[in-house]
Amino acid sequence: MKTREAVVAGSFYPGTKKEIDNLLDRIYSNEKQQIRTELASRNLIGAVVPHAGYIYSAYEAVHVFEILKKSPVQYDTFFIINPNHTGYGKEIEVDDNERWGTPLGYVETDTDFKRHLDLPVSDMAQLREH
Repeated sequence: MKTREAVVAGSFYPGTKKEIDNLLDRIYSNEKQQIRTELASRNLIGAVVPHAGYIYSAYEAVHVFEILKKSPVQYDTFFIINPNHTGYGKEIEVDDNERWGTPLGYVETDTDFKRHLDLPVSDMAQLREH
């Protein structure tokens, strides 16, 4: 199975599951009273989640993921749209890996869905992305 391993684990975010869990627990504890979980009952079709280093972005991202967790809808596919920070590959392309490795484990990509997109497929743009 073609796998995209984590390139910057330990840089923009902690490098181990335990460190990530501890950081996210602290952030969640800080934010939980402000999370608008009532939004989980709405017809959610998308969300914007920041992707900077966890010490910055997780304070916002935890809101989105907690709302999704409480939603009665079970989502099959998530789109990750990111800028091409490195200039490798085409301006727009779909990653061709079958799964992504993270300190939390592996996540399979939706290869069936990707086959139906009319976009170039390559791993070049993702080689050094976070």
